[in-house]
Amino acid sequence: MPIPTYLVGIPGDECDCGRRKSVRHCPACGSSRLFGYAQPQWHKDVYGNMEQTQLYRCIACAHRFTDKERVYCDAPPISTPLARQKMEAVRQAKEQGEPLRPNDAKLADVVNEIIGNPTNVTVRLKNTWNALRNAYIDAKLSQPMTEFLQEQLRGINMPQVEIDQILKWQQEETERASTTNS
Repeated sequence: MPIPTYLVGIPGDECDCGRRKSVRHCPACGSSRLFGYAQPQWHKDVYGNMEQTQLYRCIACAHRFTDKERVYCDAPPISTPLARQKMEAVRQAKEQGEPLRPNDAKLADVVNEIIGNPTNVTVRLKNTWNALRNAYIDAKLSQPMTEFLQEQLRGINMPQVEIDQILKWQQEETERASTTNS
């Protein structure tokens, strides 16, 4: 669901989640649809102390909170840079051995799997190599395949390290084919 424009933060009035700090929103889910209790309610604060204070309840997720708890806003980020920043912070916290909530631990595991797994890069390179080989075969070019691969890979601005890897695979494939044909 899109975020209403009146909720998107502006410089100087921006919450940690990217929403406007001056517009009251749920620190758990970010919804601005809230119910404010008419009478002060007894509530245990973040330090475990019971106090009588104005309490709000989110209509979307039923989270109960006070204005003091809004300082620790943990609502999902609404912009890509904030989401990237949160993912990087959670990943670093996991690497340093800090205790994480179960949802944050899952997020850190997924981010580490995507970033730290070299097989994802290998799979992408193999798929690119296979697609270019198929295009070369379909075009029936007289140009050597290695030259065709170099031209095409440079044309898509692929890093030289990745180009070298694909050319190495092609050379190994050519050598393997020549030894089996002999």
